Amino acid sequence: MASARIFTGFVSAVALFAGSAAFGFATQGAKPASAPASRPAPPIPLGVGGAPKVAPPSGTSDPNTGKPLQGSLTLEQLRQAKETGVTQDGTGNPAGQAVPALGSASQGPAAPSVRVDLPQPSPQALQGFPTATRPPEGKEPKIVFEKRDHDFGDVMEGREVVVDFPFVNDGKGPLEIVNAQPGCGCTHPYIEVAGKPYNLREPIAVGAKGVVRVTLRTAGFGGVDKKTQLDLFTNDPTLPPTDRAPFGMVTLPIHANVTRPFVFEETDPRLNFGVVSNAEIHTGTLTLKATQDKPFQVLGVEPMDPNIEVVSEALDATAKRWRLNVSLAAGAPIGPVYREFRVLTNPESLSTRFFVHAELHGPVEVDPASAAFLVINKGRVATKKITIRNHHPSAQLKIDGIRFLDPNDNRVLTLENAREHAWPNKEHFMVTPTEVEKGKVWTIDLVVKETMPPGPFNSYVAFRCGVPGGSRGIEEIRIPVSGLVR
Repeated sequence: MASARIFTGFVSAVALFAGSAAFGFATQGAKPASAPASRPAPPIPLGVGGAPKVAPPSGTSDPNTGKPLQGSLTLEQLRQAKETGVTQDGTGNPAGQAVPALGSASQGPAAPSVRVDLPQPSPQALQGFPTATRPPEGKEPKIVFEKRDHDFGDVMEGREVVVDFPFVNDGKGPLEIVNAQPGCGCTHPYIEVAGKPYNLREPIAVGAKGVVRVTLRTAGFGGVDKKTQLDLFTNDPTLPPTDRAPFGMVTLPIHANVTRPFVFEETDPRLNFGVVSNAEIHTGTLTLKATQDKPFQVLGVEPMDPNIEVVSEALDATAKRWRLNVSLAAGAPIGPVYREFRVLTNPESLSTRFFVHAELHGPVEVDPASAAFLVINKGRVATKKITIRNHHPSAQLKIDGIRFLDPNDNRVLTLENAREHAWPNKEHFMVTPTEVEKGKVWTIDLVVKETMPPGPFNSYVAFRCGVPGGSRGIEEIRIPVSGLVR
């Protein structure tokens, strides 16, 4: 008989370490199983997070807390059971007593094994969504809302609107709200119970009333039919399973038609000045109009920019249309301009946005700014034409001192040291400057000769333009040259 017990315990140990559902931890007072050792153990259903769950019989106590074990055991609880002697069949080992080794003899009747088949959650439910512990049977809470959705209707952009969702615990046990997840950053929840702020996971007594207050911020959503929601995760087992939780989740949909108090008459509120000289002032206009029969006032724009001036003016006596006069100042830094501005208005303290784009060059414009030959067949001639325009109010454009440069040498060039910078392949190029308009427009024909050897080439063609400030703040102009001969 003792040999049979040892053999049966050995089989239980093998089943445990093979990952089966047996988990046969031996305890004092437990008889060997009567089922044949070759019979496969039933599978353990998976819970949230992929943890096996096994439900012990009612009345079994947790040796750590003394509380009855009800519902499902997680994998962590099963690990604790191995250490404390609580077995799958629900029998427990008193705290402080040694746990017999697997396969040792044991006595006493064995409680029947109980398994609960829960619905399998979707993969999303296994990715750490907050869930509550399923309450004991007969102690189930039930969260009941007076309403489960809300439509704000038309809301002026920029306003914050608030809605309350009153609720009561109409169940048989304490209710817990473990998390509140808004549908987007514009939605902000706040929970009160019995008139006091609620801390997540605090028990809410049977019959206690509370309110979920949701604030919707509409700034930046003008002209949008805004739909969002608030998801509450609770321990209410009467709520059906979803793709985010096996139970306890309730969704509160929220809707608002966010209207704009005013809009730009332009389809795209952008002023794109294009490629322009920083030696001149460039201006443009945008027009704001009211969407409702209410006047408004433009107070100004922000942020302030020393190179961009915006002046507003009312276009009619009713102040329902306003013009924004935008000026890009002369002398602004050379390079790309990309600015975003907010128009401040009164009343409502609302705002809207517009943009200013430009590519500023110096008094001399080079078009195109580089000579990219791409791929040239060996023995063929390739040509690029470059146009140079003078926007300076008085200086005359004159091209001289043309030379090719080593692209890795960034020293300041003069005619005296030009030979030191000479590019070894300059004899394979030919440059022909032509004055098209006296002092204003020149062209350069840049030719790659048929003698250019195979392989990649890159250099700069440099020259003086005679105009203070040039194209990049200096009088000398450099045009990148690149290509590949094959």
